[in-house]
Amino acid sequence: MRLQIEITEDQDRHILKLMEEAGLSTKKDLFNYALSLFSWAIEEVGNGNTIASVNEDQSRYRELQMPALTHVAQ
Repeated sequence: MRLQIEITEDQDRHILKLMEEAGLSTKKDLFNYALSLFSWAIEEVGNGNTIASVNEDQSRYRELQMPALTHVAQ
């Protein structure tokens, strides 16, 4: 199956920057990794867990705020 989406030039530049930072060579790879991460996040939130980044050195965490995940948690 083929998927086509329309994005702005700024979004395309952002995608290319993310690909470079992650060492990815195709937008398909980026999409597959993003889909895997989003699927995991939905499963975790559905199980009552919080998705967050943790800075153990500073004993701080920052919760991911995303409307789609809020919807799953309800």
